[in-house]
Amino acid sequence: PSPLTYVSYGDETSTKPPILLLHGLLGNSKNFASIAPILASEHSRLVISLDLPNHGSPGNWDPDMTSTSEITYEKMSKRVFDFLDWAGIDKCVVMGHSMGGKV
Repeated sequence: PSPLTYVSYGDETSTKPPILLLHGLLGNSKNFASIAPILASEHSRLVISLDLPNHGSPGNWDPDMTSTSEITYEKMSKRVFDFLDWAGIDKCVVMGHSMGGKV
């Protein structure tokens, strides 16, 4: 299974690097539901919106991040890289909102 839950939009067969969307604090992958299909269509590429660790789906609960002192940008970014490895993505365009930009 994927290390993070996600929603994807657009052409999964596109040879262009996908656009990876990272939401802000207390957000989830659905925060980009209005703009993600437009980005996918206008840029002819796959757009992936992730649920960051301990956000969105209950499947994203990370036992290594159980208190605010244990939730770090470094740990969150590692989970994003784990997702990219899992998905076989070695190059992408990253767009983050607020906390997602820091990740």
